[in-house]
This record gives sequence, C-alpha cells and structure tokens, in this order.
Amino acid sequence: HRVLYALAEFLGTDGFVSYVELGSLGHWGEWHIKSEDGLVSMPDETIRDEYAADYLAAFPTAKLLMRRPFRFAAEQNLGLYNDMTGEPSETAAWLREIENGGNLSQTDEKNALSPMTDFWKTAPVGGEFTSSLSMEEMLTASLSQTVELIQESHTTFLGPNAANAKYLEGYETVLKNIGYRLWILKATLSRNLLGTKLSLTWENDGAAPFYRDWAVWVYVTDEDGNTIEKKQVELSLSSILPRETIETDTLLDTRKLFELAGENYHISIGVEDPMIGKTGLRFAMQGDYKDGQNFLW
Repeated sequence: HRVLYALAEFLGTDGFVSYVELGSLGHWGEWHIKSEDGLVSMPDETIRDEYAADYLAAFPTAKLLMRRPFRFAAEQNLGLYNDMTGEPSETAAWLREIENGGNLSQTDEKNALSPMTDFWKTAPVGGEFTSSLSMEEMLTASLSQTVELIQESHTTFLGPNAANAKYLEGYETVLKNIGYRLWILKATLSRNLLGTKLSLTWENDGAAPFYRDWAVWVYVTDEDGNTIEKKQVELSLSSILPRETIETDTLLDTRKLFELAGENYHISIGVEDPMIGKTGLRFAMQGDYKDGQNFLW
C-alpha cells in the first residue's frame, strides 16, 4: 500500500500515466505462482482484492489491467494483459478464460475468473511478447500468426520485451495491427440556411478503440494559416469501434466556405490532448498533417 502510493505521488497526477498493469503478486508480478514446485499458493480472493483496490485508489485516472479475468477486473471494468503474446496455445488459453471464466488453476478456488467477452470495447489490452519463442520466429517466420493473435486479442500496447532493429519490418507490421487506427472515410460540405454543414464519416481500421474521449475540433484557416473558426465535433472517440462507422454533422459559420474551401479557406480536424492543451493525433490516412491537425481541404 505504501509503495503504490509513493509511486503514484512520484509519477504525479497530471494524467501522464495512462496504463498500469497490476503487479505485486506472483512470479514477476504476473498473478500466478508455481505452486506445483512447492511454493506457496496464490493468496485467496479477499487478499487479492486488497492489492487490486490499492492500485485502483493510487491511480484513479489511469486505465488498469489485470493479468487474467479475475472477478475484480470484471466488476471494476478493468483491462487485461497477456505476457505470452505471440505464443499460440497460451494466448488461446487466455482468450478462453476471457470468454468463459472458470477456476483458478493454481488454487482450489471455483469460478475465480469471470467471463469478460467484450471488455476490450471499454478497457485496453496490454502485455508483452513471450520469451518462450524467439523474435525471429514471431516477427519473421510466423509473422502472420503473430498478427492474427494480436488482432484476436484486440491489443493496444506491448512491452517491455521488444525486438531490435534486425526485425524492423515485422515490428512495424505489428505496430500497424495494434491499437486504434482512426481516419475519415468521407468528408462532404453542403449549403445550409445558417452556414455550411460539414459531414464526416469516421472509421477505425485498428484492433481496438481510442480509450479516451478527447475533444475533437474542426478548424477553418485562411491562406496564411490564421484560424478563422473553431467548432467542436459532437463525437465520442471511444465509441468508434473497429470496422464500424460513425457519422457526424458540424455547422460552420464562415461566409462562403462552401465555395472557397480548398482555396481561400482550409478545413482541418484536430484532437486535443487535455494534458498539454494541444492537438496531436495523426489519423491513419493520406493527407496533409501540420501542427497536430489533419487537413481535409
């Protein structure tokens, strides 16, 4: 308890710490113990919940993740992490636990694990590459299998077991298949009695949502880059799930915008990071990107 609060105080409470994987218990803090080797078993649920509750209290603004779908994780809407990423059988077993729940294999506890089938829609998946397979196997010989396992898991981040530059191509392929990949499928302008309506079709080609509802803004700038108009888009970023689309309409007041967009005026979209008060999220699409803004015209 004292260590967690000291760590939280040291790291600050400004929102910089986005994800915390719960450790403290078991081998490498991964919430499992080799009791078959004569070691003490995992503590019972009451004690485990005390550990988890301390993390929850110490990091109230972070997204927390547990190694397995314990009841606490299900009740508190936590994320999960898989430190055997890339290993087919272990990942399959982990996914079955998420689907079905069940018993805790290292104790006599029944139903210690809860079904958490769609948890990834609101909470992240983390973990790291397994150490039981080489990076050459996971990022070269069996790269397609690795990518498939990551997509099935809806993974958002991996670490700290990372590849070196020798496997850069496979590493970059993995990066393109984790987390969110937000983009605008379609953008149209239409005349409106009160101004110009900007209609956007949003899509996510990634494996997971963007888990924060940061403010999304439309910017109208002149030829010199001066901001003429700024309007917030009515959109919850976290609601854009993979392979689904969401449509938004935003009314803009700039005169003659419909006629002059792309010439005298330019239109861009920016997502504002509340910690720094600036835009800085690049969409997964072609187009100009400048000063944290994605240009449409």
